[in-house]
Amino acid sequence: MNRIDMRTAPPRHLWKTWQPRSEPITHVVIHHSATPPTQSIHSMAWYHVNTKDMPSIQYHYVVTHDGQVCWMNDDDLLVWHGHGSNEWGIGVCLVGDFTHEHPPEVQLAAARELIAHLETKHGRRLEVIGHKEAPRAATACPGDTWDDWKEELVVNAVQDGAYPRILVATQSEQYPDWLVDVAERLGGWQPINPWRGAWQKFTERGIPTFGRPVFPDDSDKALIKLGKVGAERWWREYGEPVIRLCPDIIDWSGPNEETVWNQTDGCAQDAFFSRLADIYHDNGKRLLAYRKSTHHWDFPYWDFFGESLSKVDYLASNHYELGPRFDLTDTNGLMRLVTDVAAIRSYGYRVPPCIVTEWGYDSDPRETGGHRGWRTRGIDRNTYTTEFVQGMLRLGSQVPELRYVSGFISQVEDPQWGTFELDRGDLEMLADKAEASYVAAPVPAEPPVAQIVAETQRHIIPRTPGWALYEAGKARGYYEASGEFDVGEWRCQAFRDPYAPGLQIIAYCPIGDWEDIHFAMVNNETHELVA
Repeated sequence: MNRIDMRTAPPRHLWKTWQPRSEPITHVVIHHSATPPTQSIHSMAWYHVNTKDMPSIQYHYVVTHDGQVCWMNDDDLLVWHGHGSNEWGIGVCLVGDFTHEHPPEVQLAAARELIAHLETKHGRRLEVIGHKEAPRAATACPGDTWDDWKEELVVNAVQDGAYPRILVATQSEQYPDWLVDVAERLGGWQPINPWRGAWQKFTERGIPTFGRPVFPDDSDKALIKLGKVGAERWWREYGEPVIRLCPDIIDWSGPNEETVWNQTDGCAQDAFFSRLADIYHDNGKRLLAYRKSTHHWDFPYWDFFGESLSKVDYLASNHYELGPRFDLTDTNGLMRLVTDVAAIRSYGYRVPPCIVTEWGYDSDPRETGGHRGWRTRGIDRNTYTTEFVQGMLRLGSQVPELRYVSGFISQVEDPQWGTFELDRGDLEMLADKAEASYVAAPVPAEPPVAQIVAETQRHIIPRTPGWALYEAGKARGYYEASGEFDVGEWRCQAFRDPYAPGLQIIAYCPIGDWEDIHFAMVNNETHELVA
């Protein structure tokens, strides 16, 4: 990659500077300059600094029309380039106007190399989006042709399992073959009351399945406040009678959410899930516990869940965005798990593998008297599925323990959840977009050992017989600082004196006269001869 470091190049503001970003980098946000391809970076920076009163040019990198990559601002600076993506996105501008035409291949190739470099530098897959796909962005940038060429910027693949997968959550007892196919593509299945249908269609394919028993009016969750006794009653009266109907499903949720308002509630819930985990394990099952919800503000009470956190197999939670769009900074809503995990860590407890068992848009039922999902917001399928995948990747980058995110909900029976429905077209589009994040990483090429050995021979100088220089330096207590090398008719080697760190000691002798060894002492800083 041909990269020029222009981080200190003018124009820059005399006193304004960008602030450090406070969130991890998860995306590369692509812009176009919307100018002729010959537009100079200097003129772009002049406009941003002198007309818009910005600290410097409003991108981290600029890629010129002929493929030159220019580094304009440090990656960890919060540069205002992409509306709601500023905190977590690196801004990359391609010089040119791509309203009606594509960038040239040399420019795309340079951008691909840059993205690959950034992924290596930051040690993670970076999702590539256009400026117009960022939250709260009202723009056509990077041009109307973006959908035609954005896939050409996708470079490094993510190894399977490195990022969370998607669960298809279903409510109906009807399991058509297409649903099994799409669950396999996405990564798993979360059926509500699976014993009512042909659940074997999923387990026979080896599709990860997470059963979720739900009872009328959540009547079972009142037992949580009874602690260990409540767990034994729950298994006897609710869990075991239905879980035994699906013997090949190993992973199961416990009762639905229960808010913790005080220490008494917290200790009771800890005792309940600790005992329930023991019962599940005794019966060959794994437990998804807690299912904390967006509407429950009980972060401080993780302090009382230490015993159960050490036992449960998964930490389950439901996350919804109550605002008009996916807000990828809302750690009380869509990104609630970030806050929960931070609280658990702060108390020094184990963070189990995490599953977001419900994910999407909702309204606050306390204000609206009910639930309203994404279909009531005027959001099209393409936008919703794009934001779903972006949000999942972002959450996964902040919570390494995240394993699955469940799209809630498909095959809807209950009318109150109809506005949340993900139908066949939605799920297949979601799978298309998710699969781009889960292709196998390329296998490193075998090192050309024979070539390496042959090339090395050109650089090796034979040792003096008996390693004369090495032995002479060793006899004086010196450590090797170089291999042997020739200067004209002389064989040389550098040493260090552990008691004189400011000196270099150079041993040398005439080639062929291996006993006529001399030493020169040189100042390590000035390289002047000392003795």
